[in-house]
Amino acid sequence: MTLSIHIHLMVIHFAIALLSLASIGFWAYKLKPYDKLLFATDLALIIGTIAAIVALISGAFAWHYFTTHHPIQVHWLRLHRFWALVTVAIYTTGLIWRSYQILLKKPVSWPVRLLTLAGLAALVLTGYYAQFLIGHH
Repeated sequence: MTLSIHIHLMVIHFAIALLSLASIGFWAYKLKPYDKLLFATDLALIIGTIAAIVALISGAFAWHYFTTHHPIQVHWLRLHRFWALVTVAIYTTGLIWRSYQILLKKPVSWPVRLLTLAGLAALVLTGYYAQFLIGHH
């Protein structure tokens, strides 16, 4: 097993935890506005998105290992990669939008909340397809 797979497996769990926290945090902030919650949620979105990008890059390096040593898994690997790209794209868009709001000192908008909710759904699908890779690994 290559080092990139180990790195991917370590980093991805941080991304999952932080992005899930950010997705839930923006909705919780809507129910009860609290500045420290918003700060923690923004920080989780920033670090989680960076971790997801690192996981995406390390996963791209792990692609060679899986396609060479486990060719039967290529179908699941393609689905996992597709949803990983969708997840990173959604959260990166949400991060850019939220950064713009922070710079202008604006409150969290509905598009950011909806993007993080869509990102959470894509994150679940990414993990769903990852289980087929881990199960055969």
